[in-house]
Amino acid sequence: FGRVCCQLCVSSVREEPVVRDGEVKVGRVLHITVTFDHRVLDGVQAARLCHDLQELLLNPEMLNKTP
Repeated sequence: FGRVCCQLCVSSVREEPVVRDGEVKVGRVLHITVTFDHRVLDGVQAARLCHDLQELLLNPEMLNKTP
């Protein structure tokens, strides 16, 4: 594999109870875990990666936008 500075683990989408508008409902949930080598990446960068990935998953139309 060579040198690795970050690993991204993604679960399958599952239906789980979630709270929306103060009510418990069935929601589709995807768990994401990131591990990183703190000697290479700062924790802020790893957090930004998770945030940006979440935004893309919740808003896939963003993939068509150019910066």
